Amino acid sequence: MALAPKYLDHGSCMPVHPSRPGQVAVFTRTRLRVSCSSSTLHNEEIAQGEIPRRISSSKNGSESQGTGGEQHKTLQDQLRMLNLNSMSKRGSGTRFVNMETPVKSRSRSDSLTKGRGGKALSRAPSFQQVLDILKGANESEEGVALVMKHFEGSLNPYDVVAILNTLKSWKVALSLFKWLQAEQNFNLNIYTYNVMLKVLRRGQQWELSQQIAEDMINAGIRPDNITYSTLISCANRCNYQDAAMAWFDRMHDAQCVPDAVTYSTMIDVYGKVGKYDEAVALYESVKKSGWKPDKVTYGTMVRLFGRAGYISAAVSIFDEMKGSGIQPGSVVYNIMISCLGRAGRMGHALKVFQEMKQAGVKPNAVTLSTVMEIYSRSGKVMEGLGIFHHMRQDLACDIIVYNAVIKMCREAGLVPEAEQYLREMVEYGHQPNDWTYRNMISLYAKNGMAVEAQRMFSQLVEAGYQPDVMSYTSLLQGYGNAKDYEKVQEILHEMVSANCAPDERLWCVILNLLDACDTDVEFEILRSCLRMCNPTMDNIVGHIFEENLVLKKLGDGLQSLLSDMAEEAHKPICNSLLQLIWHKGDRNYAFKLLSLFCSSGVYTGLQTKSSIMWSLHLKSLSTGAAHCALLSWLSSVRYAIQEGQELPSRFMIETGVGNQLNADELRLVVVISSLLKEFTSPFIECVDRKDWLEASGVDVRQWLETAAPYLPRVDTN
Repeated sequence: MALAPKYLDHGSCMPVHPSRPGQVAVFTRTRLRVSCSSSTLHNEEIAQGEIPRRISSSKNGSESQGTGGEQHKTLQDQLRMLNLNSMSKRGSGTRFVNMETPVKSRSRSDSLTKGRGGKALSRAPSFQQVLDILKGANESEEGVALVMKHFEGSLNPYDVVAILNTLKSWKVALSLFKWLQAEQNFNLNIYTYNVMLKVLRRGQQWELSQQIAEDMINAGIRPDNITYSTLISCANRCNYQDAAMAWFDRMHDAQCVPDAVTYSTMIDVYGKVGKYDEAVALYESVKKSGWKPDKVTYGTMVRLFGRAGYISAAVSIFDEMKGSGIQPGSVVYNIMISCLGRAGRMGHALKVFQEMKQAGVKPNAVTLSTVMEIYSRSGKVMEGLGIFHHMRQDLACDIIVYNAVIKMCREAGLVPEAEQYLREMVEYGHQPNDWTYRNMISLYAKNGMAVEAQRMFSQLVEAGYQPDVMSYTSLLQGYGNAKDYEKVQEILHEMVSANCAPDERLWCVILNLLDACDTDVEFEILRSCLRMCNPTMDNIVGHIFEENLVLKKLGDGLQSLLSDMAEEAHKPICNSLLQLIWHKGDRNYAFKLLSLFCSSGVYTGLQTKSSIMWSLHLKSLSTGAAHCALLSWLSSVRYAIQEGQELPSRFMIETGVGNQLNADELRLVVVISSLLKEFTSPFIECVDRKDWLEASGVDVRQWLETAAPYLPRVDTN
């Protein structure tokens, strides 16, 4: 049965008791004390949740189990005291005696016994002999007990702890531990329990760790700071953050002082459960006490702020780390690059990547896949592929890297290149996974290669993966782009029969297919598909093609539709609707629809004004929606001129790359520039801002006053 730790309030700061000499009182949420004399080193693999061994401890700490605020030796010190670091030097029968731990006496008559297969074994066996036999033993308690009978009476406490610490299988270690518990003549001590907890932590066995802790307490052995720290880090690794917080409270109640590793772990725990204020408070309070964060703690804080979306704070911690003289390793750089990339700060992320290389920190496969993703999001696919070709010379690329590169090829429509990387991936022994297949299906579909998309879809199923909505959507899009609309209908029926519900991405695909179809028959086939997916969406499409559009009726249907879908899907759906009506309906209805989308909060920040500049932001729109928004904006500017308003000195149009999901892939700057040239406008490409167009206020006024008869009339009433 698991222990029932005492939970304290995790939302408040509680005062500390008066500290002892040599210790600094720390005002944190759980009345903590920290020793300023402790020094720890960590393995950097925080990305995998590794909490490394403690290398050194307080010089003033006690070696025995104590009370009050006494420091205890770290687990590494305990092992060193037990001579585990010199095990490789042991010969058969070599003895290491420590006067603090009783050693069982041996009888000369017990010098030999029979081992496995009848082989004679020394009753003073070498550490390696016992270890080799245990490694080959059955993992069950009975199997280990059978082996250990041959060494009964010959093992001292040092041997036991050394063997437990070295065994790679936690199951064998646990069976050995239970055999030792059952031995009446063998008394387990705190070192044995701590090593067993360490082994279970390595195997991520949280429930068993709690059971061992309960056994330890029932045996009258008081946990020390190593016990608590090991339990806390084990709970965190196994995603039992509530239990980690509970054991942190128990550690305080037992007056055991946490070390830097425990603080770092708890900061990570708070971050994982969203208690960012507690994490920051703990970090700041222990820093004020004189504690200096190490590489792991800094990395944890960077990841915590990045996960919370506090990018400026993450950058600040990253800079603080470098300012303190600690060189970030590849893991911390990877975290920083990933945080910036997810926040859309692509330029900054790539700058950190360049800094990483200049600092002599060798990128790894995680770095490469992260950077590939950033180049892909930035629309700099060819630059990203160049980086890949350069870095791959020194890196062993895994399937994650290859998937990232294939995804980049998908975004750029590079079919031959993607096929080459797929073959190369298989040649290097990496079998495609579901993401590989999905990216290839999507790539073929976007290029109208329906047969190839179907072949890849079949390989996905043959490989044992269950097709999901993304796979079906891509396959459906492939046949749609090939104008095989009956096959589109067939795939949709198959998808529904497989209990795979169509989502907003599939609705966008069908809306875009409606925009691209050529005949009324094709239009009706696709409308039937839309009804199958979402009847409300089909009703809205029907409304926008009515002879007399009733805006209120359309607005009610739209609000009902948007309320039932994720917010991030609102703009793609509205983009597709505007695209459809712009190309196949009454364009005056499109302007009304645009006004409705703006009033509904779907298109926010489309137009911005200041005393010196008026801007139009089209970067998140499809080409049809952007065309509509541009003419609506120009109409409003012309109206301002007619009303005698003063114009700013500069006009700007932001186009972006225009790669909306399932929308037009042609870059908006090309589409909008071509349109403005038709109107003989003064807008030109901005020299210092890519994918922006600009014109002076004087030129815009003169153009609109003279070109007014040639601009389409925009009626938004």
